[in-house]
Amino acid sequence: MEHIQLYAESSVVYTERSKTDQEGKGESILIPYDQHSFTCPVQAYLNWIEAAQIDSGPLFHSITKMNKPLSQRLCEDSISTIVKKYIDLAGLDSSEYRAHSLRAGFISSATSNSNCHSYAYYSTSSTNKYWIDDPTPYLNDGSYKQYTGSLANLPKGVVASYSITVHSAKVEPVNGANTLSSLAAISKWGEGPVMSHTLSDSPYSNQIKLWYR
Repeated sequence: MEHIQLYAESSVVYTERSKTDQEGKGESILIPYDQHSFTCPVQAYLNWIEAAQIDSGPLFHSITKMNKPLSQRLCEDSISTIVKKYIDLAGLDSSEYRAHSLRAGFISSATSNSNCHSYAYYSTSSTNKYWIDDPTPYLNDGSYKQYTGSLANLPKGVVASYSITVHSAKVEPVNGANTLSSLAAISKWGEGPVMSHTLSDSPYSNQIKLWYR
């Protein structure tokens, strides 16, 4: 809780180390207020610390089967269990989601009209109804070439493949990026929504290659 600072129009969360910060340099993340209180992450934080009567230490605590709160923080496995429970309740395949899925943000509503490969290689339009099971032809016919240049100076239109056929994502350039995991991406998760995430924060394999036109 000591790593969260509140301001007039936003909150700032400081992370000492993350999956994309293996050297432990730390990062401050700005989280703005939402115009609607029921979808505002800052208001949700305020409601939670008031309801849970938390004024220091971990924000989320472990709870026994008898609903007794413990002093230690909630572990990642428990968060994954909670995420999967509510993904199941939403009628989606929970095997594709985990705790790190919370680092990604929804861009559009879920739809089964198209999939990740179609979104990345064919069209990002909400009216896209084309489903691509295997994007390999796009990579073998010369439409795309593998990109091995500087990550800090990516060309436009780069696509990331996860084990080629498992998943595809459109890559967004990030100033100063020096690792694949730190690059921003937008992709469609199965029959779920289009998501905004880093390349490493998705339910898919991390065997990632970059491709460009």
